Amino acid sequence: MVEDDFEFDFDDVEEELDEDEGESWCFCTEPEEIRIQLERLGEKLQKDLETCCSTGITAKTISITWEKIDAALKYQKVDWTPEGLANSWSGRAVPERIAEIGWHYLPGEGYLPDDEDVAQRWLQIASWLGSLPAYLLLVKYRMLPVSAEDEGDPRAQAFFRWRESLQEDTEAGSTRKEQLESFPFLDALAIELGLRAALARSDKTLARQVVAVMDARKIQTEELMELRAKALILLSDQKPQEEIRILQEIKPANDSKEVQEVLKRYTPLLTPVPLRPWPRVLGWSTQLQREYPNMVEIIDDLERSAELAISMQCSVVRFRPLLLLGPAGVGKSRFARRLGAALGVPSQIIPLAGMSDSMLLKGNSRGWSNARTGAIVDFLLKTQVGNPLVCLDEIDKIGVGMNNGRVWEWLLTLLEAETASQVLDEFLMAPVNYSAINWIATANDVSELPDPLLSRFRIVRIPPLGGESFPAVFRGILGDIAREYQVAPEQLPSLPAEVVEKTRQAFARNPRSIRALAGLVRKLVELQAQAEAPQCRGANLLQ
Repeated sequence: MVEDDFEFDFDDVEEELDEDEGESWCFCTEPEEIRIQLERLGEKLQKDLETCCSTGITAKTISITWEKIDAALKYQKVDWTPEGLANSWSGRAVPERIAEIGWHYLPGEGYLPDDEDVAQRWLQIASWLGSLPAYLLLVKYRMLPVSAEDEGDPRAQAFFRWRESLQEDTEAGSTRKEQLESFPFLDALAIELGLRAALARSDKTLARQVVAVMDARKIQTEELMELRAKALILLSDQKPQEEIRILQEIKPANDSKEVQEVLKRYTPLLTPVPLRPWPRVLGWSTQLQREYPNMVEIIDDLERSAELAISMQCSVVRFRPLLLLGPAGVGKSRFARRLGAALGVPSQIIPLAGMSDSMLLKGNSRGWSNARTGAIVDFLLKTQVGNPLVCLDEIDKIGVGMNNGRVWEWLLTLLEAETASQVLDEFLMAPVNYSAINWIATANDVSELPDPLLSRFRIVRIPPLGGESFPAVFRGILGDIAREYQVAPEQLPSLPAEVVEKTRQAFARNPRSIRALAGLVRKLVELQAQAEAPQCRGANLLQ
């Protein structure tokens, strides 16, 4: 993704780029030159398709895309200018097709061999011909040629151009629907570029505009929610984030070089890491209540905690350990993960069912073949955040084994802030500070759990859902699927109204399990996507 320290060190648009064959590349906007450049790129594309694989749906799709571009190249009446293609029924989709092939060449993105130079050439042509996705990708990958007199941040310009496109007449150029079919990440990318531009320059006006569009269009991914949280801090004039030191020391190793190399990975935790603040705008709670109507009690409680913390100028996300008690399938684990995203803190689900050895949590001593640090330390290292949300899933199903100490006894230390600040990790041979972690546990039945463990939690009983909850739960499930693919919910394949109604009726008959409903909705969305695919178009797979 685009980094915050965005630098512009591009040469002029006429810079020559060496091709693999030893020839030179010079981007020229003359219509006849555009045709020649595309013909050369097409020859390389066909070779690359033969090299990587000549079969498969993706290869066929790319081949078909090129055939349509090639047909336009051979049609002499096509005017290879932005205006000419936009006004041509046969040519208006061409820029997006060119951009789609360029995207496939980007490192780690598409189907074709990674080649930034070739990707840049396709995308430059597509962008000049009017492709918005191509322009955004050029900005994201720092491929956009700019002249010395250009001013401003291209990321902000990309966001504004995308926002304007939402209001433009879809008859001019490719329609928005066509863009989203080829580039489902388009909206999330535009929002990301806007947020990063605002944060890099502390531009409150831009931050306010981007957040407003993001919220209005419900564009949510885990990474965007984290950037949004930072933007809200910028808008609220909050003090710099509080920090916490996870490790005070790491005992030097007299072990193998391999162990020493592993220990070096954890040195970032010797320096303070930030503590995330509560969202300053309390809309997060309203949205969660819509998605999880059976969790209103705990959401209200968390909202009160946030209001109190903010009023006392103690803005860090921190709440007492919670235990969500309720029957299977009511959405406890799903809520925990969604809560983390809403609060702007990383979240981790640790399944405890059957766990009888606490070494997975507290680490295993050096010298053993399975020596390693505790799982939560690894999570803290990965996220570089001191107060994430950790969900102890199915805590009532902990195993009864005594190997290396009972799991629940070790949890007692973690769940008290005073003792959690000095918890020995067996591998690091040093105390770890877990005191800022926010804990949520889930359980179906707590009758067998020891009282000392239960006393660490505030227990909240989660009631089963009723049939009237279907609209909210259905929207929440679609939101989960959309976040997984980093798109807005409306960009998912649209299920027919009769299918949604039959799903609602089935849920009304047995509304107890969100898990079962989530599995069904995902399958329906997948079938609808398959039905809308070119090779299946017209088939009714949802019958």
